[in-house]
Amino acid sequence: MKENLRPCIVNIPEITEKYRTAGNSVIQTRVLSEAETHKGYFHAWGSEVYVTNGLVVGTTAGQASTLYGVVEYEDGTIHKVDPECITFTDRDCKD
Repeated sequence: MKENLRPCIVNIPEITEKYRTAGNSVIQTRVLSEAETHKGYFHAWGSEVYVTNGLVVGTTAGQASTLYGVVEYEDGTIHKVDPECITFTDRDCKD
């Protein structure tokens, strides 16, 4: 069945946050999760739609949606992956 799926590489970037300790005006950065790279097989595109109520400052009430790829890593686990993190490896593009 893997013959019907597109091979890909998933590059998940490092996630950091900036913080300040009490009494210190120097802004520091800490790593929340390390960068990861996984080989896998792309299954399909998916989307989620959710309703926003507008109660949070700076938001508007309505619907919002997100796009994601369903990718099976080499270890057999399935993950929802942001499209910009997926690189397909099954063909070369010629300019």
